[in-house]
Amino acid sequence: FADPVRVLCVHRDTPSQAALAALHRSVRFDGARVDLRFLGLPDGPPPAPSLAALIARECAAPLSSPVEASVRDGRRMVRRMIEAPPPATATPLRRDGHVLMTGGGGALAALFARRYAQATGGRVTLIGRSAASDAARSVLADLGSRAGYERTDVTDQDAIAAAVARAQAERGPIHGVIHAAGVAGGALLRQAGMADIAACLAPKVEGTIALDRALAGAKLDFFVLFSSLASELGDFGQGAYAVGNAFCDRFAAWRNARIQGGQRHGHTVALGWPLWREGKGVLSAEGERINLATAGMPYLETDQ
Repeated sequence: FADPVRVLCVHRDTPSQAALAALHRSVRFDGARVDLRFLGLPDGPPPAPSLAALIARECAAPLSSPVEASVRDGRRMVRRMIEAPPPATATPLRRDGHVLMTGGGGALAALFARRYAQATGGRVTLIGRSAASDAARSVLADLGSRAGYERTDVTDQDAIAAAVARAQAERGPIHGVIHAAGVAGGALLRQAGMADIAACLAPKVEGTIALDRALAGAKLDFFVLFSSLASELGDFGQGAYAVGNAFCDRFAAWRNARIQGGQRHGHTVALGWPLWREGKGVLSAEGERINLATAGMPYLETDQ
């Protein structure tokens, strides 16, 4: 084919389905002559003639058109990145609060736990799926009774609910969440097995959902998801890492909509991190090299 074969994915406009749009760049990077497009529809069956017209329009769109479109209130909307101005005023962190941090055995959680405790005098509960790492034990030693560690799989809904209950019994109500758990991507999409893909997706998708459900009724100040620029720039052929982080981005919007309806509390933010020099390798060596060359961003340094 002179042009790539167009494949249109028509889906319900939910975080789990809309996140699949992140596959677009991964598939093209891996050499597939496929142009993936995504059309999100609201709940309820649309009239057949209208659906046919929508599909025909998306199939006929030029290659340069946005990859993601959705229908909202009868209007076709497209997803584009725009520059967002910083908030006029910063919201101060609660003094002497209690924050739950997943990925508790990693360097990022240790870094944020220390800085949060130093800035607010607050308490921290670290959650990790393995025994406490050296970094976590160092935080526990330094913060004493203001910190605790729960060995819990963040993707296990019942286990997370139990860990939240123990943390609140020992250190008081939880006021914020930082979900930093994640698994690095591995092989290229065409080489990866389903077990590899599931392992990469689980902490970002199942873990986010489990945390949200466990704290659905809590009066949170914030709910922060650690995402990655890979959700927008691609993960250079790996697929699952980009999709997992894209889920976090879209879930943040979904949860904020529930806040407006009084069903959740605490502003939700997905932070799209660039490559962190001291972080674990989340991309292949080639993907990391290309990312640094094309993203317009150097490594993020710890002291920034």
